[in-house]
Amino acid sequence: MAQADATPITFRDALFLGFNTFWAARTPISYPNLPFDPEDFFADPKPDDAWVALSLLGAPEGEQHVGNAAYVRKGLFNVQIYVRGDVATDGFYVLADGALEFFELRSVDLKDGFMDQNGRLLEIGEDGVWYSGNCSVDWTYITNRAA
Repeated sequence: MAQADATPITFRDALFLGFNTFWAARTPISYPNLPFDPEDFFADPKPDDAWVALSLLGAPEGEQHVGNAAYVRKGLFNVQIYVRGDVATDGFYVLADGALEFFELRSVDLKDGFMDQNGRLLEIGEDGVWYSGNCSVDWTYITNRAA
């Protein structure tokens, strides 16, 4: 992989754009630092209401120097799935399978980064309105920019 001028923002934007294109309006998507209220989409609650929230987390070890002015950054890409109700429904698992498929296909051009293909699902449970779970995958990118 060639050294590049990637930044956390350019990497995040490429990943989120790729997911948005892949997801193709299956559900509303909540992005970090942007206003989102699921009730804006589901004013008349129905049992099949669902939405996802995306997040990109840096790994605790942060950035690692790998020589020749190159740095490696690692972290976790998370798709949190919400379905209305207090139990995991078939719809929950269909959405989880879709998120895991996105990880497996690597259908987004991350240029100087990549996602691991081995996504994982962790069910969280219910909060009184929504049942949720996280589909997560590791990511890495190489940059010549120090943090």
